[in-house]
Amino acid sequence: MKDSKLSYRTMLLVVQHMVFFPKIVFIGIPIIIFISLFYVPADYSGLSIHSKTMCGTTQNKWLFDAFGLYCFLILILSMLKYFIFGFPPYVTEMIKKNIQINATSEELSNMPSKISSTILLAPFLLLLMLYLFFLGNAYNGPKFMDLFQRDVFINFFMIYCIKCLTSISFIFAMIYSMEVKRNVLPYIK
Repeated sequence: MKDSKLSYRTMLLVVQHMVFFPKIVFIGIPIIIFISLFYVPADYSGLSIHSKTMCGTTQNKWLFDAFGLYCFLILILSMLKYFIFGFPPYVTEMIKKNIQINATSEELSNMPSKISSTILLAPFLLLLMLYLFFLGNAYNGPKFMDLFQRDVFINFFMIYCIKCLTSISFIFAMIYSMEVKRNVLPYIK
């Protein structure tokens, strides 16, 4: 019998213990980025090649760079926390309990291969993120002109939902699968 409440509690616990200061990282930093949009210098030309070539306002360039650095910050903080400190024992027990309740024995036998492929895919996706941030060239055609010229406050919520929440969910899935492979699967009977 599947228990969805346990699954949600487990996901919330993993996200909570994924970084050092979760309230500051997931709530405080986006608020600081939003407030900083009011103080962007008029001559800001961009940090990455993508934002330097972007035909948009200085605030949109700042927003793109700030959210790119924010995603890298979350990735670095979560990897450091996981590899140095790991999860507390009660989080590992909750993950183990969640897997035992929600998975059949056939699913458990196939799980290590799925997790291994997720872990092997992680460095490739990290390199892809780095490439797109540092070397990606913005397409300046008329189709995308409205995206970078429109109001920066609308772009804030769009870019946060599209770029940051997908990065956070990818990092969550990667850390969850590493925890399952390292500390949960060897002890499930």
